[in-house]
Amino acid sequence: MPRADISEIASANLASPTKNVCLECGKPLAGRTQVKFCSRACAFSFRRSVLPEREVLTCSLCGREYVYKKSNRQGHRRTTCNTCTTNEWRRKTKIRLADILGGACKKCGYSRCVAALEFHHPAGEKEFSLSSSKMCNWNKMKAEALKCELLCANCHRETHAELDAKVGVPLAKAEGLGLIGTPFSSGPMVYESTPC
Repeated sequence: MPRADISEIASANLASPTKNVCLECGKPLAGRTQVKFCSRACAFSFRRSVLPEREVLTCSLCGREYVYKKSNRQGHRRTTCNTCTTNEWRRKTKIRLADILGGACKKCGYSRCVAALEFHHPAGEKEFSLSSSKMCNWNKMKAEALKCELLCANCHRETHAELDAKVGVPLAKAEGLGLIGTPFSSGPMVYESTPC
């Protein structure tokens, strides 16, 4: 049956539900379960022909345009792009993990911004990095987070500097506006800072 005839049948059937023919092929419908289509194949074919396969949508969070494919969404949702969806999941996961560990720096008590809190693994207990495996199983991430200490960015850097000093890397000390004795120099070097 030509496509024009099918579209006429479909529009007539949508307007008047008393005509019991398939919207896709025009065959008579049998039984109570067949309301619009004679088979799943006809339903799938009809939806594919009527609904667009690809749509250009705009993300409600970042404003970026993206191609939404209904057959293979590739991480996209109808309202947000895959980048925003992933970032939102990562942010929520970090908040949940930080709450499990108390929600504040273990050394200084800082808790104002979750983005400034980091997970510090004690030596030898790290199976994977929480920051690089954001889309991992929640139970695995929770188990890995329970091995960690929650530290603010400053305390985390100081902790690693202390660990480096134990193995022979000298600490960089601030003096005025410059840094003296950086770990990469053979002797004391002064770096002049430029005003912001």
